[in-house]
Amino acid sequence: MKSTIFFVILTVIMLFVVGNLLRSRRIRERYAVLWVLVGLFMLVLVAFPVLLDRLAHLVGITVPSNLLFILAIAMLLGITLQLTLEVSRAEDRSRVLAENVAILNLEMREAGLTHLPTHGAPGDEMSDTTDDGPEGPDASR
Repeated sequence: MKSTIFFVILTVIMLFVVGNLLRSRRIRERYAVLWVLVGLFMLVLVAFPVLLDRLAHLVGITVPSNLLFILAIAMLLGITLQLTLEVSRAEDRSRVLAENVAILNLEMREAGLTHLPTHGAPGDEMSDTTDDGPEGPDASR
């Protein structure tokens, strides 16, 4: 009975934290839905532990806690895949934006609308062509 109360409290705390993160807009709705579903799933399993036993027996797993580990690993793999896709999309968008900025800078320079330094010129802080060597910029002096 003590473990049931502990897990109910833990689940309620998790749902409360997810709700606060969602309300403060520090987590997106689609990720919050996932965590709310996980919390509700935990709450159902805590309230009705027989369900885990029956589900484990149905799938052919002898120890019900092993089923929990399998489900947790599958969920973590799914989250990892989703976050990898998000990072890949963000990198693609970032690259496209950088290319667009470079094109706009070139067009502005060619139109004479600005006096932007050329790539790698002195004063260009964004230059990636400077090579100061391992000793730094004052090594040759």
